[in-house]
Amino acid sequence: MLPIDDKIIVKLNPKREKVGSIYIPDKAQDIPVVGLVVKIGPEVKQDVLGRLVVITRYSGTEFKITGQPETYVCLRAEDVLFILDEGERIGEDG
Repeated sequence: MLPIDDKIIVKLNPKREKVGSIYIPDKAQDIPVVGLVVKIGPEVKQDVLGRLVVITRYSGTEFKITGQPETYVCLRAEDVLFILDEGERIGEDG
């Protein structure tokens, strides 16, 4: 798969949020979402390939590849909110 123009493909983080022993469904979780950029289109100006990025929950188009458990999203590079530095995490105290 090769994205066109300024599009990127992000593999979403499969981590599900949990409160006590209750799992919060994906649709009820807060935005933003963390994912790994796995492909970039030829017009993407910034070097984001292989980087962890933060996007909003509803940006782009989610899809799955037959036979693979991962969920991906295709979106415009400009829809990335920010790039995480190595070792950085969001949504965790301390």
